[in-house]
Formats: sequence, C-alpha cells, structure tokens
Amino acid sequence: MSKHPLYADENVPQPAVEQLRAMGYDVVTVADDGKAARRYPDNQVRERALFLRRVLVTHDRRDFRRLHEAGADHAGMVLCTQDRDHPKRLAQGIDDALSKEGDVSRRMITVYRPTSPL
Repeated sequence: MSKHPLYADENVPQPAVEQLRAMGYDVVTVADDGKAARRYPDNQVRERALFLRRVLVTHDRRDFRRLHEAGADHAGMVLCTQDRDHPKRLAQGIDDALSKEGDVSRRMITVYRPTSPL
C-alpha cells in the first residue's frame, strides 16, 4: 500500500518531517511550499493541503479540530500531541495511525504521545 502524501504545518518539527521522509512519505512542509513565516492562517493551511491533495499533519489540534467539526473540507488531518524530544517516535505514531487507514479524506486522526517512559 502506498503512503499518504503529507502536508506538514510549521509546528511539526523538522526532525520528524525528515524521519517521515526516511520512512517513505512524500512530505511537503509549509516552508517547502513558500508559506513559512507569513502567519499563514489555519484555514488557508487546510485549503492548501486540500488543493495539493495531501493529508495535513499538525500539532495545532484545537484549531484544526474546530475546522473539521465545522464541516470544512479536507484531504485528511493528523492531529498530534507534542513529542519534540522524540521525532522518530512521533513519525512512527503518525505512520502507525495512517497505516491502519485506507481513504482518510475528510477524516480526522489523532496521534497521542505515549504516556509511558521510553
């Protein structure tokens, strides 16, 4: 099964993005897309990911959950808890969650940081 193409917003740590790429994901970041440091509004990030047909990956769970619950169209969202000290674990959690899914269009998936120590 092919991996879902991803669109990572600015709050996803670059080491996690690199780990996802090493795992075979095609990841475009907001910075790659020329939108970094522009205070790019969440709704525009969602629209851009949808236009590119990429699953949005973010730590900004509250705001994107609101967009999802308001019925905003999207190509899928992966909402993650912060795990900045463990980018490999974060990437693995994203991969595990997406590997269980087929079509993620308009689906919201939450990836939680493990609560047990490493």
